[in-house]
Amino acid sequence: MKKKWIALLMAACLSTSTAAGCGSKAQEEGAEPQENAQGNEAEDAGENADPGTAGSQEEDADLTDVTVSFWTLYGVPEEKDMVEEAINEITEEEIGVTVHLNIMDVGTYLVNGSMVNGVMNGEDFDLVLTTPGMSGHFANMRNNGMLLPLNDLLEEYGAGIQETVPENLFSATTKDGTIYAVPAYYNLQKSVYYAVKREVAEACNLDLDSIKDLDGVEKALAAIKEAFPEKNGISGGAQNLNIFEAGFAITDKRMYDSLGTDGVLTAVFFDDDTLEVKSWYETEEFKKAADYAKRWYDLGYVDKDLAVNATQTDPFADSDVNASSFYFGNDTLVKQYQAMHDFVYVKLMDTGIQTSDVQMFTWGLPTSCDEPEAAMKFLNLMYSDAEVLNLLGYGIEGRHYVEKGDGIIGYPEGKNETSNGYAIGSALLSGFGNSFLLKVWEGADADANEQALAAMEQAVYSPLMGFTLDTTEIGDLYSALSSIARNEYGPALKCGSGTDGYYEEFIKKLQDAGLQELLDEANDQVQAWIAAH
Repeated sequence: MKKKWIALLMAACLSTSTAAGCGSKAQEEGAEPQENAQGNEAEDAGENADPGTAGSQEEDADLTDVTVSFWTLYGVPEEKDMVEEAINEITEEEIGVTVHLNIMDVGTYLVNGSMVNGVMNGEDFDLVLTTPGMSGHFANMRNNGMLLPLNDLLEEYGAGIQETVPENLFSATTKDGTIYAVPAYYNLQKSVYYAVKREVAEACNLDLDSIKDLDGVEKALAAIKEAFPEKNGISGGAQNLNIFEAGFAITDKRMYDSLGTDGVLTAVFFDDDTLEVKSWYETEEFKKAADYAKRWYDLGYVDKDLAVNATQTDPFADSDVNASSFYFGNDTLVKQYQAMHDFVYVKLMDTGIQTSDVQMFTWGLPTSCDEPEAAMKFLNLMYSDAEVLNLLGYGIEGRHYVEKGDGIIGYPEGKNETSNGYAIGSALLSGFGNSFLLKVWEGADADANEQALAAMEQAVYSPLMGFTLDTTEIGDLYSALSSIARNEYGPALKCGSGTDGYYEEFIKKLQDAGLQELLDEANDQVQAWIAAH
C-alpha cells in the first residue's frame, strides 16, 4: 500500500519576495530589549543570581513552539534535528517561533492516517501539509471541520503569502468566503510527454520530433517491437498507461475538469460553453484512448503485467525491459528524470489547471493547533524566505547538498537520497510553500524556476476554478461508483488488457449502480455555482 501511494505521488507531480516584517513576541508586546530584560531579571532575583541563566529564561519565555508536520518519500531523516536547529536560528530571532519538525514516513502520514488521527485526538499538530487523497486530503479535512479559518490570520501575519500566491488559487481552498488552507505555489501547469530510452530510440532511428499524436506513438511502438521483441514497447505507472490522467483528453487534445471525482467519474470540457457535466467514460475522447490502449496491448506493445502492477512508480527506474512510456508532469521534472534515466522525449500536449490540482498540496492549521498566530508566522516564511524554505526542503548546504555550478545543487559526492541524512523527495518538494524560492536540483535547467513561472503565467484555468463537488448527500452511491471505476474495471481499461465487450460491461455496471443520479447531482451543483458567481 505504501508503494502504491508513492506511485500516486510521483504521478501527481509528474502527473513537480521579501519576508514579512514580523517581530518577535517580545517586540510585539513592547518588551525591553533582551540585554535590559536580562539585567532586570538578575536584579530582581538578587545579587547572587546568574544573569546568563536569567536571560535564557526570559528569552525562552518570549518564544512560541510550533510543530510542523509533513511526510517524506524516504523515511524519517536521520539528521532532522540538525536541520530543525538551523531553521530555529532564523525563526527564533525573526518571528519568535521555535519550530519542531514532525516528519513522518509517507505510509504513516498518509496511508495509516496518523496526521488526521492526531488532529482528531488533539495531539501536537499546529501546521500540516494536506495529502493528495484519503482522509488527509484538503477537501475531506475541511468537510469534517478539521481546519481553522485563515482569513484574519492571513490578513495580520500572512503578507508574504498574499503577495506571492495568486488570488485565483485561493478560490480552490475557499468556501463561502472562508479560506481554510494556503495552496502550495508551484508549477501547476502540466503536460503530456512521450519518452523513449535513448539507446532504443537510436537503434530504431526514431525521430521523436515528428511524433505529434497517438498515431505517431503507434508507429514508434511498431518499430520498437520489431527491433526489440523482448522488451515491453510501452509501460506506465501503477496500473495505468498514463494517457488517462484526469484533466486531458489526449486523442482530441481537449482539456476537462474532472470535478475532483475519485475514479474520474465526471468531466466538464473547458471549451464547452454549456459547462455540462458528462460521464467521462462515455465520452468519445475516452473511448478513443481506450481503443488505442487495447489495440497496442493486442499487438504486443504494452507491458502485459501493467494492469496488475500496483507498485510501479517509474517505468524506467523500476524495470530495465520497459522501452517507452508516457509522462504526465512539467518540464522541470521531466528533465530531472531524463538526467537520471537517459531517455529522449517529445511533448504531446499541455493541460489546464483545475480545482483538484490546487487542492492536491495545501498547508492548513488544523483544529488541534494551539498557537495559530505563530503557525501562520512560520507559514508566511515558507512563502517569502528563501533561506528558511531551502533548509526545510534540502537541509544544510555543504552537508545535505552542495553547489554544482550555475546555481544548480545536488547531493554531495557519494551520497544519495537514502544516505545523506536529510532527503524529502522531489515529488513532494513541489508542495513546499513557494517552491519558486527553492534552489534548482541537478538535471533541470539553471533557469527552471523562471521557466516554471512563465508556464504558470500562460496556463489555462478551468472555467469552474474554485468549484468542488459536494458528495455528502450521495456518499454511498459515490463510493460504489468510484470503486467500480477505479478498482474493478479501471486497471484493465487503462492498460488495454480488457477482453472484448469489457468496456460495454463496465458502462452498464456504472449505469446500473446509479451513475445518472451522480451526473444529475453534479449538474445541479455546477449550475448553482455558476449562478452564484
